[in-house]
Amino acid sequence: MILLSAGALVTSTSSGLSVPDWPSTYGENLFFFPIKKWVGGIFFEHGHRLIASFIGFLTIILSILIWKFEHRIWLKKLGFIALFLVIIQGIFGGITVLFYLPQFVSTVHATLAQTFFCVVVGITFFLSKNFNDKKNIEITNENKFKLKRISSLTTIFIFIQLIFGALLRHSKTFSQINFQNIFLYPHIFIASVVLFFVIKNFLTCRKLQDFKTYYYSKMILILVLVQIALGILTLIFRLETNNSLNWEWNVIIVTVVHLLLGALILATSLIQLLHTLHFHFNFFGKEIFFPANK
Repeated sequence: MILLSAGALVTSTSSGLSVPDWPSTYGENLFFFPIKKWVGGIFFEHGHRLIASFIGFLTIILSILIWKFEHRIWLKKLGFIALFLVIIQGIFGGITVLFYLPQFVSTVHATLAQTFFCVVVGITFFLSKNFNDKKNIEITNENKFKLKRISSLTTIFIFIQLIFGALLRHSKTFSQINFQNIFLYPHIFIASVVLFFVIKNFLTCRKLQDFKTYYYSKMILILVLVQIALGILTLIFRLETNNSLNWEWNVIIVTVVHLLLGALILATSLIQLLHTLHFHFNFFGKEIFFPANK
């Protein structure tokens, strides 16, 4: 979440090109760049790079520890997938700078960040007592199918919404966002779709006797309602600034919180989905298992 915050601050303050070279910082080693030169947008961009490097280092340690001490082969592979994603994420971050913030590359960079976040959340869940409890949800097969379907659709559309949010955030006119911005309307439309599935998910879970599933669905609904309010507030603030390119900290803070809340909603929905799929699910006629001991 700290790395996502740093990335959001870079975008919200238009600091992406404050450090024009990569992987060095103004020709100097990234880790030895003088603090006295951390001024203006350099503070946000250089800070983002340092935090990203630290997260990459932690991911290396995580993948090694999982490989050494975890007996589940599929979880070992997931650890290395997390490592692969964080490496690719860093490369795309560099390409974003070297090619002057192209929208497609910047959007892929942001999407990879959310994907990496999901993988880490999944690893955390698989290592938790909640997963290793081996207790299935005590509901009928018919209701279990409905729950898996609505949980899957909710998570998928939340992820799609984050991609559209990244497209809007990295559009050339983001700093001058208004109702003429072509990326605003798909973002609003997908938000309404997400709200529909979140409400349906909550109503479905409320009928069941599984407390955890109901708790997750209620949290998702509350977070999404707050998220919609933050989205409206972000739009109002940006319109009120009269398309100013100067930093407006009320706009920046609300925008950053809006992004972080989106990531939190995705994580919560993913945890509910994994809890629902615990321990197996059907994928195009094939049984996929989450074995705790294999």
